Amino acid sequence: MAQRKKDTQTATATAKGIVVNQLVIKTLNRQTQSIDSWRTALKSADNGKRTLLYNLYQDILIDPVLKNAIGKRIRPITNAGLTFTVDKKEIPEINDLVKTKAFRILLKEIMLAKMWGITVLETSYEKLFDVFSIPRTHINTAKNLIAINEGDETGIPYLDDPFLIAVEGEDRFGEILATCPYVIYKRGNFGDWAQFAELFGMPFRLGKYDAFDEASRLQLIEALDKAGSAAYAAVPKNTDLEYIANNSTGDGALYNNLRKACNEEILIAILGQTMTTVQGDKGARSLGEVHQEVEGGIHADDRIFVETILNTEVLPRLEARGFKVSGGTFAYPELGETISLKDRITIDKQLDTIVEIEPDYFYETYGIPKPKDGGGKKVNGDQSQEPGKQQPPLTPPKEGDKKPPAKEKVKLSDEVETGHVLSDRPVDQKHFWKGFFDFFVAASGSGALKVGNHLTNSEGVTLSDTLTFSDQDFFKRFYDNRPDFDQSYCLKPDQQFPKRMGKRSG
Repeated sequence: MAQRKKDTQTATATAKGIVVNQLVIKTLNRQTQSIDSWRTALKSADNGKRTLLYNLYQDILIDPVLKNAIGKRIRPITNAGLTFTVDKKEIPEINDLVKTKAFRILLKEIMLAKMWGITVLETSYEKLFDVFSIPRTHINTAKNLIAINEGDETGIPYLDDPFLIAVEGEDRFGEILATCPYVIYKRGNFGDWAQFAELFGMPFRLGKYDAFDEASRLQLIEALDKAGSAAYAAVPKNTDLEYIANNSTGDGALYNNLRKACNEEILIAILGQTMTTVQGDKGARSLGEVHQEVEGGIHADDRIFVETILNTEVLPRLEARGFKVSGGTFAYPELGETISLKDRITIDKQLDTIVEIEPDYFYETYGIPKPKDGGGKKVNGDQSQEPGKQQPPLTPPKEGDKKPPAKEKVKLSDEVETGHVLSDRPVDQKHFWKGFFDFFVAASGSGALKVGNHLTNSEGVTLSDTLTFSDQDFFKRFYDNRPDFDQSYCLKPDQQFPKRMGKRSG
């Protein structure tokens, strides 16, 4: 009898129209939240009345860190490429439905059931497919009713209704519950931080007036009050005022540390880690990859959760409304290991040497504009390979092939005379001699290469003499001090250094 009455009530409510349009929506009471208000709302929810708790949730969701963390859980679900297949064949009609705005709302609300603890959706098929989310403050979970007014003990049952889908999260009150105290702490911390900045970040103003002039005192106070919000004091001229600053918190680093700690706890509660959202103190790449793997595991669990709800709750309702979904399932594509484009190009280049890869793969993978002529792969950096046409393989030269003539070695003495000192020398010798010659400035031959000062030598050389540089004398002196020096680079064929006299000292 009770079951029959329940069915009659459900049918009557459905016949009246869309349930969400019958609800009396109230303005959110945005009172100042505290730990006491959070615990009071939690105790009320334990008794089956979640209105206070859900009002608290709506208020703290304006926190940017919490809002973004929940968004990072939802986006991989709505953007993951959900498909519907029958016998491993995609059904275009249903896949087009998946891409509609209403279906994206459906996926988002299913995920929000894990955040809030419950979601009740109302479906409509008047215009193909539409979905509405019942405000959670109107959901009476103790009696499984949708209350017309918040807090009502009677309403519309939402279980076993063909137009209503109830999705319960894995946590009774949702994952937002664990973040509430940290959002509240952070709000109070920002208030204290702002007060600290106002008190210690602005200059303190001191005004003095004549102790017997009351009118001057009033005028001074009025002027200081209108001059800004910085702290001030008005004292008689014959009095002293000492302002003692509290330096225990330094520059406010304590408030910043508390803010970071609260943000980390919020991220851990929703994402299971922190480094995919904020930079840690230890920015090691290996540590970041571990955090990325943790988040990836959470996303994989979310996909399984959404697939289960779609295939057990949504699919039967679509089939009952005439959609061709019999024998099919909703599923997300298997995600392989994600790698960066920098690593991918390295792998692709190695694979291209083993197997043939179509040029179109490179254009599509890396987003490169395709040339008008169709494009192709370059060979040796300058030749373009036409698509589908292989270049002839490179063959080693045969024994009878002529080799290009080798360049004749030129001695350093010849190079100096011809002005091509470094033209054909090996690379290491070029660098050595170029740096060696650049170190010295041009000087007279006698003064630079002979013993004695060219101002007082016996040959009477003066400053006006411009003698040429004698490279043979210079290399001879270098040869006397370097036993391992190769003479062939500085002697002409008909020249020879005299017998070494011994290594000089110093």
